[in-house]
Amino acid sequence: MGLFDKFASAVKNFDYEGAADSLRNEYERKQASIERSAHNKFRDKARNATDDELRHNLQNAMDNDNYIMEEEIRKEMERRGLYY
Repeated sequence: MGLFDKFASAVKNFDYEGAADSLRNEYERKQASIERSAHNKFRDKARNATDDELRHNLQNAMDNDNYIMEEEIRKEMERRGLYY
């Protein structure tokens, strides 16, 4: 049963709590998927960067409040033994 079917069934049965739970669960699952995808993308970018590029990208990530990119770059820098 898809999300729409669950939502329609919950509304039909006046189960608004269930409808809200279904929507919340779907949102959380999508958000987790987006975050995993971002981590993978930035991890690959960090692994393929030179040391100077890592330092530059770290500064850009901090300036732009990109916490996921910053986290992955810091992990890669620690793995390489670089200081930030």
